This record gives sequence, structure tokens and C-alpha cells, in this order.
Amino acid sequence: MDYYVTKYGELKDVQSPVFYEDGSLKECSLNFLLCLSTPYGILVPQYTINYRKRNNISCSFYRSGTLKKLALEDQTEIPTPVGALPAELVTFYPNGSIKRLFPLNGQLSGYWDEADEYKLATKIPLSLSIGDINAALLTIGFYENGVIKSLTLWPNEEIEARTPLGKIKARIGVSFYPNGNLKSLEPARPTKIFTPIGSFLAFDNNACGISGDTNSLTFTEDGILCAFATSNHTIEVIDLEKNAHRYTPQQFLDPEDGELFAQPVKISFFQNQIIINDKESYDIASSEFVIKPFLQLPISQCCNCSTCGANCKSLYSHSKIISSDDITD
Repeated sequence: MDYYVTKYGELKDVQSPVFYEDGSLKECSLNFLLCLSTPYGILVPQYTINYRKRNNISCSFYRSGTLKKLALEDQTEIPTPVGALPAELVTFYPNGSIKRLFPLNGQLSGYWDEADEYKLATKIPLSLSIGDINAALLTIGFYENGVIKSLTLWPNEEIEARTPLGKIKARIGVSFYPNGNLKSLEPARPTKIFTPIGSFLAFDNNACGISGDTNSLTFTEDGILCAFATSNHTIEVIDLEKNAHRYTPQQFLDPEDGELFAQPVKISFFQNQIIINDKESYDIASSEFVIKPFLQLPISQCCNCSTCGANCKSLYSHSKIISSDDITD
């Protein structure tokens, strides 16, 4: 029987151990109940596997021997700077403070789907700089100082956030600065915002829902708007030489499922500059800006052009990229 002495107690009957070059334990799995004495209380690493649970490494360590990740046998209340929170998986910084906490850690499969997992999710109340929330969370990230870094929401979950632009409904996630001020959020629906160059509907309908760490609507630490995405507007920039530059969401029809979506225009502000799609930049004071609604074109899924006879031309293809540049004014 293999066993190892750690800062938190002995690990017995260790399975699949992995070591650092100096021979210290890096990670392992367990088959029997063990209790670890941690700064967060007595915790039981995962030692059983069933159809719901991920086939996790039970625990992993930094080279210093400090816990890096701990999968728990059962959901356990973990003390944090914002109160006791339920967790099935916890990751840590090298200094031992909590880095990320997962209330649930189920494995989706043919036997267990997202709806099954969501039934186990409980709403977690938190008091934050954006206001009091009560939502089902996929994960909660922390800074080393204990301040919440980000919240990742369950799909279809929304919260109302108090922002420098007023109250905004958010989906997917919200992130914060180390002082607790709002850093970014993902608008749940097209939301009117006022910017240095005019008003837009801020919304990224192609937003990635994996993590709430990074979101499209972003603020500086002082609460000044610094970036957003729009799937609902085109923007024309007329520069100092009177050259016109037009930017518009790109519209796609997925060839596999026929779903229509648009790649949004990304706009950010830095000092006296506007940066579009992380590429072109223009001086705000010496440029003119024309903002228009983005008109989504209807796309037919008929591809039988040889026998159809309909004059659809550029609209017929599943893979055709459609933008408002195709529309004559």
C-alpha cells in the first residue's frame, strides 16, 4: 500500500501518483476515505466514482507541498471571505488561499445531462459592488486577497448588475477588480449604452459561455467604459482625410444546424483613441462617426439552385457570409 505524508495528513492507498522531478508528490487519486486537515477545516478528497462524478484526480500539490486542487467526495461548505460556500471542487493559490470554487463538479454523459446537473444547483446569495445577487453559479473565482474575481453563471441564469451605465441584466458572467469594483459583464440582451461616439446596443450574441472571467462590456477600475461589442449596429468612421471606413457584424448561417448568428463589432477606447475589432484605431476628436442599425438579412436554406429558379443568388448558401454592406442604401 502506497502512502505519502503531506502538510495535511497521510495519503494512504494512493492510486496513479505523479511526481515532480525531485520526487515530491504532484497529484494522485484515492480509493478509500481519508480526511485532510486544512485551513478550511477537515476535508474529504474524492475516493468513489459513479456515473455522475468526474473521474478526477483526487488532489494535486504545488512543489512546496501546498494544495493546488482538491476534488471533494461530497459537496462541502467551504469558509471563504464572503461566507461559507458549497463546493465539490476547490483550487488554491500557492499561498494556500482559494483561487476558484466549483459548487458542482458533475460529468455530463449519456446517463447524466445538463438538466440533471442543474437540478442539484442551488442559488447562492452574495453582496457585491454591483448589488445583492442570488443565482446558480458554475464557479466563483477569487483574487489572492480574498476578493471575488469573477462569477460564472449557469446557462439561462441572469442577474441584475448595478453598473456605471445603470442597471444591466447579465448572463454568462461578471468579473471584478481586486478592489471589488466591476470590471466586465456579458449583457443578457441588447442593451442601450452611451459612449464617447454615440449610443449603441451592446450585445455579443456569439459570446463564449465557458467562463465569466472575460466579458464584452468592460470598464476601467474608475468605472469608465473601455470596451463593448455590438451585434446590432454598423459604424462608419470618417477620418481626418475624409476617408470612410465601415464596420459591420458579419452574419453567418451554420452549415451543420442552420442556426443564424453574427460576429459582433468590437469597440474599445484608450485615451483619445477608438479601436475597432482590436485592429484599426482612430482619433476620436478628429474623426466623424455614423452609427446605423445592423439589418439582418433573411437567409433561405434552399440550396437547390440548379432547379429552383428563384432569384435568391447570394442569399441561398448555408455558408454565405452576409453583412449590411450587401444592402444598398
